[in-house]
Amino acid sequence: MLTVNSGKYDNLGYQAAFDAIGADLEAKGLGQARTQFRLRDWGISRQRYWGCPIPIIHCEACGDVPVPADQLPVVLPEDVVPDGSGSPLAKMPEFYECNCPKCGQPAKRETDTMDTFVESSWYFA
Repeated sequence: MLTVNSGKYDNLGYQAAFDAIGADLEAKGLGQARTQFRLRDWGISRQRYWGCPIPIIHCEACGDVPVPADQLPVVLPEDVVPDGSGSPLAKMPEFYECNCPKCGQPAKRETDTMDTFVESSWYFA
């Protein structure tokens, strides 16, 4: 695809137009090229029922431990009744009580879930 109705940038491909516009802005002191990663600003933790469970187990002795690959995916319980007063998973010991995969001691599964935007943003992977 080539640019159209773009004045001196007509008939340029995307990257060529991008570079030419950037160079012109920099020459005029109006800007400079830079890379900006917006994903680093995400807070992915949600205190809700829906969304992907965050596969982490919190152990007092070992710290935060990933759920072992052979125990993935972490499946949400189906008998949840959200009542609007905080995370319903945090009120379900049958979901969050577990043993640490490293040391075997009692531990607690993460009860926050990832925002569904995280899931849809990773389809390409």
